[in-house]
Amino acid sequence: MITSLCFLLRRRALLLSAVFSLTLSGVVSAQETKAAEFAKLAVPEEMLEDHIESNELKGVLTKDDIWSAIAEIYPRYFDEKELDDLIAFYKTDTGKKFVTKQTVLTQEIVKATILLIQKHQGVASMEKTVAKQLAECKESARKAYDAAVKAKPFPNQDALLLGKWSGKFKDDEMESVWNYERRKDGTITIESVSLMAPEKEFEHTTDEYLWKTKGRVLYETMASDPSYVDIYILDEVTKKKIKFRSLTEDSDPSEWEADTDYPGSVELPKLPKGWKDISE
Repeated sequence: MITSLCFLLRRRALLLSAVFSLTLSGVVSAQETKAAEFAKLAVPEEMLEDHIESNELKGVLTKDDIWSAIAEIYPRYFDEKELDDLIAFYKTDTGKKFVTKQTVLTQEIVKATILLIQKHQGVASMEKTVAKQLAECKESARKAYDAAVKAKPFPNQDALLLGKWSGKFKDDEMESVWNYERRKDGTITIESVSLMAPEKEFEHTTDEYLWKTKGRVLYETMASDPSYVDIYILDEVTKKKIKFRSLTEDSDPSEWEADTDYPGSVELPKLPKGWKDISE
């Protein structure tokens, strides 16, 4: 009798376990289905194709491989109803626009973060770095720097420095061409191409910088690596041109490289045939 009762209870428990497993499987399956649908809305086919091509993943990964990997993430954080809500939103015009703007939004968020760092830490860090660099300068260089810092800024100087500008440099060994946009929030985007003739090497870079002025001195430092500050002595700032010299620690002012930037952007050189692209 007891043996029979135990058998019946054990059998009932197994049946209940099976029913529970089937029910749970059905819920998870529904989540997976909705997660897979949402993955294709959150990462559209065109965006995925660009990602695969730009990262040389053709023949290595397919769109379905990536969608499947992405779809596995969503059920960890969203239940079935929440996935329904997300799918509904991403099918709206606003949702579709949000998807296309994700990359730009991320870039803007990074820039905003950089600006906050600059306001709270960057300027102080820049001044300390400049002090260290000046300590290594020749006395004639420090005197020229001090005179430029104490000089009265050019009329409307900082406002004239804003916007899109371009410049170039060329000697027997190297040619560099650059475009940049300086903004009043203290950031700059600089895109440049350098051609190193002896080695036949080509480098194309785009970097975010921070900037400030003091007197007739312009300071620029890479946002991602503020360990060095480029120091420029401003010799002329107008609507038509910016003339400046690059302060070099181990040389006299008479030896400093002089450049002139002009308003607007220019076409940057392309990779010459047979040259090595060393761009990161």
